[in-house]
Amino acid sequence: MEVRKIKKVIKRAGAFAYSTFNKKSGFEKHIPILYYHSIGKSLNREGLRVDTDEFEKQIKYLVENYIVVHLDEIANLVKSSKNAHKYAAVTFDDGYKDNFDVAYPILKKYNCPATIFIASGFVKKEVEFTEGGEKLIPLELNDIKSMNDDLVRFEAHTHTHISLNEITLDEVTYELERSVKEIEQMCGRKPTHFAYPNGAINKDILKRVEDVGFKSAYATFMSTEVKCEDLFCIPRVMIDMDDTLKDAVCKIEGAYNYLGKMQKGKTDL
Repeated sequence: MEVRKIKKVIKRAGAFAYSTFNKKSGFEKHIPILYYHSIGKSLNREGLRVDTDEFEKQIKYLVENYIVVHLDEIANLVKSSKNAHKYAAVTFDDGYKDNFDVAYPILKKYNCPATIFIASGFVKKEVEFTEGGEKLIPLELNDIKSMNDDLVRFEAHTHTHISLNEITLDEVTYELERSVKEIEQMCGRKPTHFAYPNGAINKDILKRVEDVGFKSAYATFMSTEVKCEDLFCIPRVMIDMDDTLKDAVCKIEGAYNYLGKMQKGKTDL
């Protein structure tokens, strides 16, 4: 059995145990924020490309069971005392071509709002992403203009997609400000939400993100449990190629939150 699949079995066992003893009604706020990368039929070896049919099933489940909203509303929910147990969001990281070609028609079919966190240098073809020797294809400017409506919004994911803990704080500020400038030029709208590339985050980076003027920021901690103090490290639920609808539903309903607690515990947050 592949190592990835062995890890999947272990995580499923942990999710079953966690969900047996923890109910989402006990969470301060239960807000599933799904995040994807690539959608399509050709599955890559890293598990980041979700099958088209599975993606549609997941979106259908989400819109039938939750009120799917944009990130402005999520930020307001995190800050407020409002019961948030029926709200959710859909996000994509990086800005791949198939987000337009494959995911967008499904989002339109179900009238499901979504956010694409763009690595602006990737979309402008100033940096390349490769996978297994294959050059990955970014969104075209025309794709962005076609999707730039009430359904899909574009937010920041740095310019070069570098892990922010690998550079100086001044360089962090440059990456943030450059991405804001580039995305505003592409979309005619200033991005106000941010996602940390590779989930790289610490207190100093978080403070820089806040100082640049973002309203909220999104981490990669696997959890649906959100607290008021999490505004600049809001957890998300990653959906990968091995997730059946049952797996995705378990993640959406909070069964994998134990992973988020472990992941956040390894940081200084």
